[in-house]
Amino acid sequence: MLKNYLRIAFRNLSRHPAHYFLNISGLAIGMAASILILLWCQNELSYDRFNANADQIYRITVVASDQFKAATNPAGMPAGLQAVMPEIRNTVRVSHPVETLFEKGDRRTALQRPDGILITEDMADAILAIRMPLARH
Repeated sequence: MLKNYLRIAFRNLSRHPAHYFLNISGLAIGMAASILILLWCQNELSYDRFNANADQIYRITVVASDQFKAATNPAGMPAGLQAVMPEIRNTVRVSHPVETLFEKGDRRTALQRPDGILITEDMADAILAIRMPLARH
């Protein structure tokens, strides 16, 4: 019976190749579009899921015009919102990426800051050698 179905399918394919090509390509495009939409939705729903309190994280966005939408806010806005809404426990503002990887300082006071470290000059040169090609792009 399966042999009969395959024989009929092959006959129809040889008689109407354009029809079969159209059907198979439509099926392939539809499946590819469905998979891409599924992957996009999965990516959108995965933001901040590493955090135990992901359901309590919110992001403030601004719509300046039809073409400009961004996650930005004035410097005083988080503190103002926290004063008005006591439900807000913590706020954070993300700024532009820092261009300098490190700066030279005093070894006696470097470890007084929580983000301070001490490295050798050789290590600093190696880091700069790696960092400089990235800064050009």
